[in-house]
Order: sequence, then C-alpha cells, then structure tokens
Amino acid sequence: MPAMDALAEHSVVFDNGVAQMTITNPSHASMFSGLYPRDPARPST
Repeated sequence: MPAMDALAEHSVVFDNGVAQMTITNPSHASMFSGLYPRDPARPST
C-alpha cells in the first residue's frame, strides 16, 4: 500500500503494540494514568 508507506515515513510506527485489556475503557485509562487496569488505586470507569 503506497499511501500507508508514505504516511509511515513521516509517523511514529509501533511494530509491537500491546493493549492492557481487550476492552477499550480500561485500556485507555491505563495509557493515560500509567496504572495497570487491575490496580485497585485506579478509579472505576
């Protein structure tokens, strides 16, 4: 895909992305807070 290759040349590309959870809200909360989803100090979403 030439368009994707051109976009990747000017972007940050992650070859090995890992999600913290399989559902969206806990995964986003983990990215923004730096805490694991199972951490009891994290407020519930």
